[in-house]
Amino acid sequence: MLEIGVPFCPRNYPCASIDAESACAFRKLGYSAEEAAEYIGIGEATLHELGRHGSKLYDKDFPKKVQLTPRRVVYLRPELDEWVIKRKEASQHQEVKLSGSAKSTHENSLNSSKKSARGRRA
Repeated sequence: MLEIGVPFCPRNYPCASIDAESACAFRKLGYSAEEAAEYIGIGEATLHELGRHGSKLYDKDFPKKVQLTPRRVVYLRPELDEWVIKRKEASQHQEVKLSGSAKSTHENSLNSSKKSARGRRA
């Protein structure tokens, strides 16, 4: 998976040899669906599902595609970066939450299911 902020060149342009602070003529602002999926490390089908209303994976915060021409759609790199960072923060927040009361609730539900399973055996 690619790192956020590292120049990404889908056509293997020499961006890696240019430091991040230099202006890179090959650095793209918008990625096709295939490139965007590769950039954030998910499959292309998942990328489409994240943006499709009514999908199980729908995420209202997922970057909207930009229709450049009738046949060209792109996802903007800064919006993809922002979405990944938000997901990371939400993930870290969820871990903190699970270490507290949610964990004990989960343990209680496991204990009650074990008790009910013992009752069925007898």
